[in-house]
Amino acid sequence: MHRKLKDDKSKANPPWKQFELAVATFLKALNHPKTAVRHDFREADRQTQRPRQRDIWIETQLGGLFTVKILVSCKKLARKLNETDIDHFFGELYGSRAGLGVLYSYSGFNDAALEKAAALNISCCVLLDNQAPSIPEQLIMNAYCCSSQLGLSIAIPPQFPPGSVTWNDIFEIQQPDGQDLLTVLVETFKQLEATSISDIGPSVFFPKQMTAAFQLFAETWRAEVQLTMRWKIYRAKLAAYLLSGTYSFTDKAFVGTLSTPAIDMKGLHPGEGWELIDFVPGKSPIPTITAVLNQPNDVRGQLVQELGQLRLN
Repeated sequence: MHRKLKDDKSKANPPWKQFELAVATFLKALNHPKTAVRHDFREADRQTQRPRQRDIWIETQLGGLFTVKILVSCKKLARKLNETDIDHFFGELYGSRAGLGVLYSYSGFNDAALEKAAALNISCCVLLDNQAPSIPEQLIMNAYCCSSQLGLSIAIPPQFPPGSVTWNDIFEIQQPDGQDLLTVLVETFKQLEATSISDIGPSVFFPKQMTAAFQLFAETWRAEVQLTMRWKIYRAKLAAYLLSGTYSFTDKAFVGTLSTPAIDMKGLHPGEGWELIDFVPGKSPIPTITAVLNQPNDVRGQLVQELGQLRLN
């Protein structure tokens, strides 16, 4: 009994009809409340006056005065639509008396179809439902993650025999304020990081690299330690975006919602769906999101663990 009910439901809503309903539901949500969006509508043919089935029929008001009629046809085929498909739809559009034609293809369009549609003023669209985009990347909002790095270098004076001093020895040197160098380095790094992030604004999309230098003095030698606060920049991969909405190949416009890959804000890497790039992107007219990953609180412990026992050569 349950099997028969399931089979009956499948027959009532075959894949092509489900596609029509999905497009109709999206267009209803997209339009003004006074706009009428009708699915599986029957409208008189221009030549015969007989009622003809239309996948989706839209009537709206232009400026609240003039009625505009739009014919939407939905094609759920395994292949891309071609030039012949555009010709067939143009005939249907002419017979419907609609002022505008919109063609939705589940599998997209080939180049000849898009060229023909543009010449006939037909809008070619695809419906995206929580899926990775196949449309050009420049139509997607750019998303980046930045992770700060602390770099250290030292000018070793001649009085240091090679390999006789470790970074721990340098970290313990007292500064004029009485603090050891390691404490000063960590505090300075956090200050540079905060300053760099605060500079992000309308004209600065990414935090800048910053440096600070510290002079070390002893009775028989002097040295300079330079701290560099650099940034790793990660970009969201196109395949990791998820889109829900509609894209018009004719107008090159996307309407709907998108989501970037998840961001691991507590790690040193944002996670899956992000790729490290070796350049700082320039300013772009495309909307841009820049997230900054949180650095681990124990920067001091990391420096001691990773550098402390290394000998200066």
